[in-house]
Formats: sequence, structure tokens, C-alpha cells
Amino acid sequence: MKIFIAVIVLATIVGGFVGGELMERTFSITGAAIGGVGLAAVLLGLGALFTAQEEKKRNKTLLPEMREVFGRMLGDRPITPAAKPVSKPVTPRAASTKRQGEAFFLSTAGKLLSIQLLPKYSSAKEAFGSVMTNKRAAGYVFGFHDSLLQRLGLYNPANKDHATDLMERSYKQLFGEQAGFVLHSMSLNSQEDPEFVEGRMVGGNDLATYIDNKVPALGLNRILILGLEA
Repeated sequence: MKIFIAVIVLATIVGGFVGGELMERTFSITGAAIGGVGLAAVLLGLGALFTAQEEKKRNKTLLPEMREVFGRMLGDRPITPAAKPVSKPVTPRAASTKRQGEAFFLSTAGKLLSIQLLPKYSSAKEAFGSVMTNKRAAGYVFGFHDSLLQRLGLYNPANKDHATDLMERSYKQLFGEQAGFVLHSMSLNSQEDPEFVEGRMVGGNDLATYIDNKVPALGLNRILILGLEA
């Protein structure tokens, strides 16, 4: 920032003297303004362009390991919203379908979150400390789970405890029994935290984009490994 200001000041002075030379004066205020404002506009424009190109490059560049796993995931059966629950007797077939949906939820959440932690963390358990101390990352994990539950039709407003228990099971599977319980409990108590809410929105949107457009979810990677706000 200091260098940027110094360059602008220098351009302003040079512009003033050049303008004064052209107008047969010692110093021109108009020339100074044109020199300073013009250079600032050019630098800011170039900065925005380079930033956009770098962000686009980050989004498109996947590690070979991540590309391979995402490729397998994209070949899995499509995830489609289940029909709205209706009150009817639970048959053995319906119970079996429900168990399959829950197993698919646990497997999918684990895979899609774990591969985002590569290459810095070989498993989610290693990333527990980083997620626990980063509200935006914790919110992302929570929002990702919440969105997947809803997409699979496993969230029932009339029985919220079931979805909460299922999410806790996934946390324990990812981070370990005690660590998963602690992180999940902390997340439930962080619903009003601004950074947590932002991360939760990003996580939910990432999951939706992955399902709808087959775009790999990388928000957690950007938050924890690249240090961005996702």
C-alpha cells in the first residue's frame, strides 16, 4: 500500500511538471490531477484483472488425487431430492430404503469433505484442530452436511432430532468419536456467529452446485489450505 501511494504521488508530481511544460508554466494542477488519477485507475484495473485470473485459475486447478476422486464421485448414481415425507405405515422395504439413504449420506459426506483437505491433511481427523478453531471452516462443514441431508430427503421438520443425530454420526465418523462430538456440539452453539453463518452458506451452496452442475466442491480447501474466505 505504501509503495502504491508513493507511485501515485510521484506520477502526480511528474504530471504537474509535464503539464506545466506544455502550458508554459512551472507546474500545472490539471496535469498533476491527470497524472495521479490516470495512473491509479490503470493500476487498480490491472490489479482487479490479475486477481480475477488468479481466482479463476485456482478454481480450475485440481490436484491429481482430488481430480481422480471427484471423477469417481461424479460417476456415482445421481443425488436427487426425495419426495416430501407423507404419513404412512413403515414397511420393511421402506425401512431398508431409509437405511440405504442414511448410509449413502454418511459415505458421500465423508468422501466429499475429506478430499477437500488434500494434500495438507491425509484425513479429516488430522484437520480437526484447524476446523475447530476456524469458525468459517466449521460453518462450511455444517452447511455441507445440512444441505446434503435436505437433498437426500433425510431432513424432516417434524423430526429434527433424527437429522441432528445423523449429522453427529457423520462428524464422529470423519473426526473421531470425541472430536466429532465436540465439533458438532460447538457448531450447534455457533449458529449466530457471523463467520460461521458465512461458512455455512458457502458449504450449502457448494454441495448444491456439485449436485446440480457437477462442479467439484472446493470451498473447505480454499478456507483451510489457501487461507481464503471461500
